[in-house]
Amino acid sequence: MSTVDSRKFEDEQTGQPVRFAANDSSSPNSSLDALPASSQPVSARALSNRLAFSKSQNPIDGGVIRPKSRPTMAEVLGSLELALVSQQRGRTVRITTRTQSMMDRLLKEMKNISSSSGQSKDLQSTSQDPEIHFKYIKAAVKAGQIEEVERVTRESKFYDPEKTKNFLMKAKLRDPRALINVCDRFGFVQDLTHYLYSNNMLCYIETYVQEVNPGNAPLVVGQLLDDRCPEDFIKILVLPVRSLLTIEPLVEEFEKRNRLRLLTQFLEHLVSDGSQDVHVHNALGKIIIDSDNNPELFLTTNPYYDSRVVGKYCEERGPTLAVVAYHRGQCDDELINVTNKNALFKMQARYVLERMDGDLWKLVLNPENEFRRQLIDEVLSTESKSLAQVSAAVRAFKTADLPHELIELLQKFVLQKSALSKAVEYQPEP
Repeated sequence: MSTVDSRKFEDEQTGQPVRFAANDSSSPNSSLDALPASSQPVSARALSNRLAFSKSQNPIDGGVIRPKSRPTMAEVLGSLELALVSQQRGRTVRITTRTQSMMDRLLKEMKNISSSSGQSKDLQSTSQDPEIHFKYIKAAVKAGQIEEVERVTRESKFYDPEKTKNFLMKAKLRDPRALINVCDRFGFVQDLTHYLYSNNMLCYIETYVQEVNPGNAPLVVGQLLDDRCPEDFIKILVLPVRSLLTIEPLVEEFEKRNRLRLLTQFLEHLVSDGSQDVHVHNALGKIIIDSDNNPELFLTTNPYYDSRVVGKYCEERGPTLAVVAYHRGQCDDELINVTNKNALFKMQARYVLERMDGDLWKLVLNPENEFRRQLIDEVLSTESKSLAQVSAAVRAFKTADLPHELIELLQKFVLQKSALSKAVEYQPEP
């Protein structure tokens, strides 16, 4: 029997070239004789459609067929990705039933976290490759496995946060819990807030602030303010969780946008609840100052605000209010600076007399103080309220070597009042 030139064909399953004799009468299948002679390769799939052979015998060499090894996760996901991309371009790509089944099994395994042996079958134990995790998330989204997407974004430590966030935003899922997981875990809270607000998902913003992570409320409201969100929604958003929030960063977000007044109701509720948090009272004081709602009463009677913080806030809005705040907290340096800057020397003289502090007197009577003369003039024209104040002033003038000013001081405070004169005359030297 003559033998024709052998032909090569590429096996689609193994990728190995195989040679066979087309007219070999000893071939296990006589159908080979019907095949046309050709020098071109014939695919294994095309060949298998034309040949009939036993499942246990190889039609080429009569041997036993060896099953192909199980595809790796990367191969499965790669095949699925190729199919999805090709389908979007209007082309049809045939995916083997075996690959489809593997994808179905993989999704099912990922959903069933525990096995009978107690070993996890989730994605984390399968791979630590960020690209594999990301492809799995994409495959699950496109397969409609939203619960699985939510689980993986919540549990996996290996996917790329930025890449996953961008993908989920473009996917525009009706249920944004997976996106919330990514943004909450990896610090994209402002991006999340803008996305939810822009897509009219206000209920998810409420859920995030009030149930998921109240600590991030400052970042959320800051972004909402930038997005020009209605004020009523912002008020309703933070009021129910007022006892869970960190007040200082929340106030900062409102204050740097000049929207502090929106917190009025929120802060008043905290005060009614008995809060003594200094940041609560600082913020409330600032609101009262801006609204000119009897700020002097607040500054002189409220025991909880920080005098330096509120005083600094007052300096550009009302220097006299700043003096009241600094006076209340005995903030010497700050009070002297603001009164010098705004020529409030009468208020400065009254404060120095009332403080009766030797170091403070030394500071204001220092020869290098360019405002010393103005202060002395105001001290000499200010009526003292007690003997102790006069005594402290006399000692300060003596220490500063101001004899002429001392005489004026004595004439003012001592010589005109005989009872007070005798007390100062016998005042012992320090």
